Amino acid sequence: MAAVQNGANGMVEDGGPRFKPEPSTRLMRFLDIVNLITHLCLGGVAVAVIFLAINFQTDAPLSQHMILCVLGYVILMAQSILVMSPSNGWSRTIRPQDLKIVHVGLHVVGALLAMSGSLIILLDRTPNFSTTHGILGFIALIFTCASLIGGLIHLYGCMNRLTRLIHCFLGGMTMAFAFMALIFGLESLKPQRIAIGVIIIYQGFDIHSVNVLIALTVFGLVGTLLPSCLKLKKGI
Repeated sequence: MAAVQNGANGMVEDGGPRFKPEPSTRLMRFLDIVNLITHLCLGGVAVAVIFLAINFQTDAPLSQHMILCVLGYVILMAQSILVMSPSNGWSRTIRPQDLKIVHVGLHVVGALLAMSGSLIILLDRTPNFSTTHGILGFIALIFTCASLIGGLIHLYGCMNRLTRLIHCFLGGMTMAFAFMALIFGLESLKPQRIAIGVIIIYQGFDIHSVNVLIALTVFGLVGTLLPSCLKLKKGI
């Protein structure tokens, strides 16, 4: 019978270490479920916003702003973060050395689309920072530029733990402010009371549908950032 004893790295059999299973199988299963729901939420929000922009928005620059920003932030930049998670379904078959290339490609293309969408609305009209959506969107634009610069420094400059933490922080702040701007943009779709003489009408979309989109946006943001936060906590 082969001798089995406890070792520093787990069970040892015949003098050699055995395969050590995942230390937190329940956590991995939980993250798999969160990842699936996150993709559904992100896809649902993106489809809904693009549908609204194409079918209900007559202002061309605003429609382009909505489509480019949701493609840049909600689809591509969110996927650039999710692709680094071992729980992300579609990227599990990608070799580890290729994941960084996919991450960079998604991040750069997504950032360019998002910045284009923001610049279109800034150039089309006088910047109006009196709304929460406008202020948060402008902050997201600044963090988008900063995250690109931080990522390039980390990739081609000094690649160490500090630059990685800075890049992760800038990327997380970019997504947080972008999704908060989206939430307040969706909030503006709720029925607004408009008085025309003695007649009062309500113009906007169904409040329950808007609330569902806001809830999906919140879950999409949390599900996107959660795996990265857990990896940073573990010091990976």
